[in-house]
Amino acid sequence: MENKIIYFSPKAALSSRTALRSAVLENGGRAETLLGLWIVVWAVLATVECISQIGLVRLY
Repeated sequence: MENKIIYFSPKAALSSRTALRSAVLENGGRAETLLGLWIVVWAVLATVECISQIGLVRLY
């Protein structure tokens, strides 16, 4: 995967930086995106399981 460095001045808005960085990403970043999505899903499921184990939420 090819790295591209984008420099932003400190005054650039966060939304502008995010939009420009996401526009630069190509299909090569798909694996990282899927890995990040999988980690988020796993973290949500683990959190729900932990909450149900301590008895705050009863799932089954």
